[in-house]
Amino acid sequence: MRFKNKVALVTGGARDIGKAISIKLASEGAHVIVNYAQSEEAALQTLSEIKSAGGDATVFQADLTRAAEVQKLKDFSFATFGDKLNILVNNAGGIIGRKKIFEQDEDFYDSVMNLNFKSLFLVTHAFIKSIPSGGSIVNVSSLAARDGGGGGSSLYAASKGAITT
Repeated sequence: MRFKNKVALVTGGARDIGKAISIKLASEGAHVIVNYAQSEEAALQTLSEIKSAGGDATVFQADLTRAAEVQKLKDFSFATFGDKLNILVNNAGGIIGRKKIFEQDEDFYDSVMNLNFKSLFLVTHAFIKSIPSGGSIVNVSSLAARDGGGGGSSLYAASKGAITT
């Protein structure tokens, strides 16, 4: 129970890698805030699995590309658990789509960069002063940050590269 009495926030914590991280942190005693943007059903399934295994978690919906929604997440966290966060896992992100440069437009650019980089910036900025000494911030990137991610993923690779450096 390495994280007993610790509070952890996992952005994009409802599915895939985020789900595995949420479950593991809860199994180690953390109270996990499972953030999701759109996958409410997956978030509730993750919550159910955590609770069935004896863990402790809550879910919170927020679009982390919007500062006002990040503030609501912070307000919820502080109102529920006090004004500290021990573990922040910035996991929210995704490739959105594979498009060659001539297929991309400004809206696509904004969507990819906002999801993968701006969200991490906004969440980290909101919580960093409330992470006590000994706390952790973990930024989940991608191998694409180093190898380009294959055809049609230049923006995704760039957004993940921005958080890797």
